[in-house]
Amino acid sequence: MIFDAVIRPLLEEKCIFCHGVRRSRGGLNMTSLETIQAGGSEGPAIVNGSAADSLLVQRIDLPESSDKHMPPAGEPQLSPEELAFLRWWIGYGLDAAMDDLPPEHARLAESFLGKNAE
Repeated sequence: MIFDAVIRPLLEEKCIFCHGVRRSRGGLNMTSLETIQAGGSEGPAIVNGSAADSLLVQRIDLPESSDKHMPPAGEPQLSPEELAFLRWWIGYGLDAAMDDLPPEHARLAESFLGKNAE
C-alpha cells in the first residue's frame, strides 16, 4: 500500500513528532491509517476520496502565519511535490497500491522507498 511505502514515512518526517503515540496534539495520532481516519478533537483528519474535505489538507493549505497551519511555522513544511502526492492519494483512495501510482508521483515514491531501504 502507498500508505506504508510513502505516506507513513512522510508523516514521520513532518507530523508524528507532535501527533504520535507519546504526544498527540489535538487528540490526533498519525501513526496509522486507522488513527488518522479516527481523527482527533476536531474530527477525522482525512476523508477518503476528498482531499478538499480532509482537515489534514485544509490545515496544510492555511497560510504559514495561521495558528492552525500544519506543520507549525518554523518546522519542516511539506514540499509542493509532497502535498500534491498527499492530495492525489486521498483523492484516489486510501487503499491505493504502488501499481495505481501515476507517473508524475513516481519520483517522490522512489525517494521514500530508497530512504526506507537504507
